[in-house]
Amino acid sequence: MTHTSLRALFAALALVALAGCSSSLEQPVAEIGDRSVTVDDFVRIARGNEQQYPGDAAAAKDSLLRDLLIREAMLIAAKSQGYFDHPTALQFRRSVENEAMQRELRDMLAPVDVGVSEAELREMHRWRSHKVHVKVVYTLDEPSIHAAAYQLAQGEPFESVADRWNFPGVVGPGGDVGWATPGQLMQPLDNALLQQPLGGIAGPFRTSQGWFLLHVLDRQPQEQMPFELQRPGLEQLVRQRKQREVFTREVEAIKRGYAMQPVFASTQRVYQILRDGLQPTEEVLREALVTWRGGQYTVADLMQDLNDPASDKPPASMMPAIEVWLETRALSRVLQSEAERRHLMDAPRVRREVQDQFHNHITQSIYADITGSAGPATEADVRAIWEHMKEQYIRLEHADIEWIELADSALASSIAKHGGHAASMQEALTMNDASLTANAEHVRFPTQDARWAALEAMFIRMQPGEWSGPERVADGWRLLRMTSKQQVAQDFEKLPPPLRENLVRAADELRRDRYFVAFADSVQQAVGVKRFPKRLASIPWPLPPPIKSIR
Repeated sequence: MTHTSLRALFAALALVALAGCSSSLEQPVAEIGDRSVTVDDFVRIARGNEQQYPGDAAAAKDSLLRDLLIREAMLIAAKSQGYFDHPTALQFRRSVENEAMQRELRDMLAPVDVGVSEAELREMHRWRSHKVHVKVVYTLDEPSIHAAAYQLAQGEPFESVADRWNFPGVVGPGGDVGWATPGQLMQPLDNALLQQPLGGIAGPFRTSQGWFLLHVLDRQPQEQMPFELQRPGLEQLVRQRKQREVFTREVEAIKRGYAMQPVFASTQRVYQILRDGLQPTEEVLREALVTWRGGQYTVADLMQDLNDPASDKPPASMMPAIEVWLETRALSRVLQSEAERRHLMDAPRVRREVQDQFHNHITQSIYADITGSAGPATEADVRAIWEHMKEQYIRLEHADIEWIELADSALASSIAKHGGHAASMQEALTMNDASLTANAEHVRFPTQDARWAALEAMFIRMQPGEWSGPERVADGWRLLRMTSKQQVAQDFEKLPPPLRENLVRAADELRRDRYFVAFADSVQQAVGVKRFPKRLASIPWPLPPPIKSIR
């Protein structure tokens, strides 16, 4: 197995969880020790990755099966060496379980098969027949939006209030978001774009993203494609809007059911830790920041999230943003509790996704550990890599070219048409205009002439007698004809340092992969492998597209 196919296998395994629900095809195409590769395993991993396994169907499937058996051998070795029970691996598995269960819960709360009526599609098409110039004030909390509304009621310019309350970089100066098309925003903002009088200020409006005040400046008709041509896009847009509305409504219901609420002054406590560098005592670590029925988000949880490189961090100086961040972190834990209450870890898709990602993590870990003993590539390894790929690195010594630059693009094109049957560029020029003269030049490489240095790679590809152009240049159009050239394979001892470094890296990878495969072969020999070639032969190649299921 080459290092390319090995990395392709790992990439495929990382994407397996996206392949959909597992099928009932549980018959093995191969067994290794107490593990097996089923027809379902083979199909899920192969689908979409067939191009990584060239050749006829039988050879391609056999190559993929060999890679899968290597993976299974590594899992057997990893289990015997305690990888499955390592604290880091267990932490990774818990993280994957939480993400998979919450993803399953989100799919349940916003079903993919939500219906869309003909009337809804036509209404959306009508909405999009106008565009609206609008300015906004956007805040994350209700007190701030009411304070902004009060300032507007006192006669302050909308632009000044918007610049005071809007987050820098989120909305344009003066709150100007430009021209918006109804249907792009969330409700109730879309209705406001359609219905509010020009020049008026509408709101406050509450959305799942925060609070808004709208200043509608102008409405103008805009052309759009006929309804039937837009139908697929409109259907997707309306369905996504309805899914988002359903999801928001269901999440709000879960929050109410769990009685989720922030503790008084919790935002200030986070502010102290972020801005003032407060080091929490044991007593402070136990403080609750957000509570819900059956759980709480504490300062200790906050510190854990702040120290997690993969976790997003709250802004240090914006109290409303800190409040929203706290709610988001707590909501993630509430949804996790809800997913566990619904026993979503037992869902087949969740189990399969967790297993695949966990096994991929284990395989990557043991690969790194095993290949760490392979040692660096030798000079012989590097030379072997070079012999395999040196034809890709031809060095151009010199080239004889003919060329001319013309101001008239039509004349340049006409001359190029004669290039196929003219013995020289001068002959092709004479066929069009006897007063034209070709330039002849002998160029040695490397060259300091920027014109030809930029074309060195093209010259390597060109054959004597071949034309190039017309190509746009500063003073018009350039035609070029290759007369002759001299190029040779590069000398290994004289390779430039960047190329040699690439060769060393490639040789290191190949050495590690061979060491890894040898280890996997020894595991297979120790535990035994049994193949079922008829079942493998019955799998079509390339695989047909999956049948979409309605969940």
